[in-house]
Amino acid sequence: MTDAALITISELPITNRARNALAVANIRTVADLLHYTPTQLLAGVSEFGNTSLKSVEEAIEARGFQLKTETSRPMRVSRADHLIKHTADLAEDLRALREKNADLEEDNKRLLRALEVSRQQIATLTTTIKNNQKERA
Repeated sequence: MTDAALITISELPITNRARNALAVANIRTVADLLHYTPTQLLAGVSEFGNTSLKSVEEAIEARGFQLKTETSRPMRVSRADHLIKHTADLAEDLRALREKNADLEEDNKRLLRALEVSRQQIATLTTTIKNNQKERA
């Protein structure tokens, strides 16, 4: 029997609709596919119906494989994978936002220092102007 991880979905003689639906669900190899039950595929893979399921089951059975048997696990594997990826994406977004926030805080500090210098310069110029006006008077 061939290693399921070495057989890509594109190598299977299945319908284009089944192939496209599996690709969208990020199921790339027979090994990926074997993690699912028929119910999980039907419920969790968009545009994947009974005809697609039959096509996939026949193709993998011809290679000596079969889908995972039904269990009482409430969460679909595809949903769990989606949540893990989404969490990782959110963590990366949070890291980027924290970095951007740190940059903005540094910019803010520089601007406040420049503002204080400008205030001091204005105070000095105001004093100089008043002194010049007194001398002329």
